[in-house]
Amino acid sequence: MSRIKVLIVDDSAVVRQMLSKMLSEDDEIEVVGTAIDPIFAMQKIMKDPPDVITLDVEMPRMDGLTFLEKLMKAYSIPVVMVSAFTKQGCDTTLKALILGAVDFIEKPARNTPEYLGVIKQEIIGKVKNAARVNLKACRTGLSGVGTAAVSQQGKIERPVWNCASKVVAIGASTGGVAAVSTIINSLRPDDYTIFITLHMPATFTRSFAERLGSTGWSSSEAGNGQEAQPHHIYVAPGGRNMIVERRNGVLFTKIKECDKTDIYKPNVNKTFASMARAAGPEAIGVILTGMGDDGAQGLLMMKQAGALTIAQNKETSMVFGMPQKAIEAGAVDYTLALEQIAGKIRQYI
Repeated sequence: MSRIKVLIVDDSAVVRQMLSKMLSEDDEIEVVGTAIDPIFAMQKIMKDPPDVITLDVEMPRMDGLTFLEKLMKAYSIPVVMVSAFTKQGCDTTLKALILGAVDFIEKPARNTPEYLGVIKQEIIGKVKNAARVNLKACRTGLSGVGTAAVSQQGKIERPVWNCASKVVAIGASTGGVAAVSTIINSLRPDDYTIFITLHMPATFTRSFAERLGSTGWSSSEAGNGQEAQPHHIYVAPGGRNMIVERRNGVLFTKIKECDKTDIYKPNVNKTFASMARAAGPEAIGVILTGMGDDGAQGLLMMKQAGALTIAQNKETSMVFGMPQKAIEAGAVDYTLALEQIAGKIRQYI
């Protein structure tokens, strides 16, 4: 089996050295080069395209976002952003994910064995995951051009909606920022509420919620004990679980610390399961691109409670893991291309 070829693009010699050392210690990865800026990087890519690129944001001669946009048009090379976990860094990284970056890692801050040991496995894991993604989905799913047919599992009968409690629950992971943004941009604010759970750190979920607020919806990171409002998007806070509860006919968000058994944080299964109990047939559950199986059992509970359930199809998923597991579990009513999902939501609402 050939090793994953990685090109590191960063203007910091220290960061290039740290990333090279960590990645080179894995037998399945080969660091084929480093570049101080995108101009040097493109020269290396043209000679010998790597399998994965790690990319800094702020560099001389050309910034990372400009380079990423140009790269996505010319090459199908997965990119993992190297980001500072600051407010500005999060905003820039979210833009990169919408442009087609696969994932992000925290910029190494210290060159000590203890520190590098903590972040090493995360960085190696994300590079390996990036090498397996479907980059074509970035272009197909975000361009509005779909090729996959709709699969339906029989005729679906749904009760009449209660106008006061229409809800849409969306769960996603790898590739989810771009996928969710595509759906929200195709939905006009109306008399229903959207709950979004993404596997992201806290600073990023706040920035993402703020970014969704520019689409015409009101949007915020969910707080504990908030009464759900129509025309509003609630984003699960990074690293904690968002539970939806019904009290006297009104929906509220409850924020809980993740359990030790929660592999994925926030946990999509737990949001979906709570939605099944709180909203039942008045909900729509949507599972999007992502690695692993999070959301499958929760979506099945939603379907069993009478909710309409939708999964993103393989052709437009950056990673088909989460939708595939939900389909295999029998949790999905419709399997749709990304650009068809908003239309199905509009149809049922």
